[in-house]
Amino acid sequence: MKTKIKIQSISAWSIGIALILTVVFVVILHYGKNEVKRFEDATDQYIVCENAARQLQDGSDYLTEQVRLYAMTGERNYLDQYFEEADVTKRREQALESLKKYFDKTEAFQSLQQAMEDSKELMLTEYHSLKLVATVMGEKRHSGRA
Repeated sequence: MKTKIKIQSISAWSIGIALILTVVFVVILHYGKNEVKRFEDATDQYIVCENAARQLQDGSDYLTEQVRLYAMTGERNYLDQYFEEADVTKRREQALESLKKYFDKTEAFQSLQQAMEDSKELMLTEYHSLKLVATVMGEKRHSGRA
């Protein structure tokens, strides 16, 4: 005997399977959307971190470069640019503020803060160097702290 397959039962099974697959798809879509958001946030944090770290390094390098150039040439504009960076632009300080938002109480941030403190200590030596060069060059008016 042959059993008949009813179109109605096949349709009901098809609808049931389609509903189950739809629910599974919606769950996967929701999970994927959350993962994409987490990935975007992590990428944004990475970009902020990379830019801030570069800014911190560039600010410190720039200060040292201006001292070196002033010592080599005695040109006043290098002295002025040094104090412009140190007192106005403050790239290093801005970089730490950017990083603080994401990494405040982490070991990495504490290391960066220590690097900033070391950079400030280097600035004391740089101030002394600027003052010596200014004295040797006969600079009558000293900018800022030098």
